[in-house]
Amino acid sequence: MGRVRRGFRLAALSWQVLREQPSLLVVPLVATVVQVAAAVTYILGIGEHRLDGGSASAVIVKYFPLYFAVSLISAFASAVVVTAANARMSGAPVSLTSAIGRSLAVLPQLIGWSLLSATVGTLLRLIESRVPLAGRIITAIAGIVWSLATFLAVPVVVLEKRQPLGTVRRSSRLLRARWGEALVSDGVCGLMVFVVALPLLALAFLAMAASLLLGVVLAVGVAGGAIAVSSALNGIVLTAAYRFAAFGEVGGAFTEEDLGLAFRNRHGE
Repeated sequence: MGRVRRGFRLAALSWQVLREQPSLLVVPLVATVVQVAAAVTYILGIGEHRLDGGSASAVIVKYFPLYFAVSLISAFASAVVVTAANARMSGAPVSLTSAIGRSLAVLPQLIGWSLLSATVGTLLRLIESRVPLAGRIITAIAGIVWSLATFLAVPVVVLEKRQPLGTVRRSSRLLRARWGEALVSDGVCGLMVFVVALPLLALAFLAMAASLLLGVVLAVGVAGGAIAVSSALNGIVLTAAYRFAAFGEVGGAFTEEDLGLAFRNRHGE
């Protein structure tokens, strides 16, 4: 329970940062719309309206370009949030336009990182589709290890401008050096948003009884808002986690005590 409470604490502090710059909500919302548009365009473009055409491996390979595009869109949106959050925590807030400009400056690194991430994800799925149950368990564990090793990847790419393999090594070293509740708070952000959005979604479905169009519009609006808030909060948590893990720095609503609890050195240093 202690870890969960500290996770909620970090999530609440991230909310305070978001309240200071609510324009950050626009970024993940637009990214979600672009991802959906890219998916629809790609599926229609290749003339494949069903995912069961051919073997599982063939389908996975066929959709690799889309997987890469979606990964890049997500990485860029996270980069904008990280850039803006880092500037605010450093005491030099930037506008959303400036944050986008700074993120474009590291677009080559983001493309490289997204390509590596999409490739690893695709390889894991290919292996999973070809091996028996025991192999699938090993693949699932490998996926978890990869997710943990790259937990701080986007802040490393954005703030250190590292290449893909260097990003993985740096993110992994930071996580090994400092264990803590930022991993928990990352999930807590989504949980908090889900709890708030659930009754709103229920109202949207009830509204469908009176007007299908109104209910659908409300449901889409609530879902989009939930995605935007959750993504923005997670980006702020990642930024605070990176700053403290890499340099012991705090900023914004975060204090050394908050992040000291969240990142305790493995060796008790």
